Amino acid sequence: MTGVRIGIILQAISAMVTALAIAFPASWRLALVVICFVPLMMFSGKLQGQNQGRVGQSRDKDSFTEKGGQV
Repeated sequence: MTGVRIGIILQAISAMVTALAIAFPASWRLALVVICFVPLMMFSGKLQGQNQGRVGQSRDKDSFTEKGGQV
């Protein structure tokens, strides 16, 4: 795993922990709603990590990062 992917995974985990830490003191109903969205947040973090991994492996000369670096 690369540093970018580890950073994305840690960001997703910390977002879930923070959301639960805010929701539980506020109301148990709010915490229940947040818990329902945890799988969605985990899935989106996984997709984001895979997307970043593919971008890092791209070696095309016509990639967007190469074109942006030329400007």
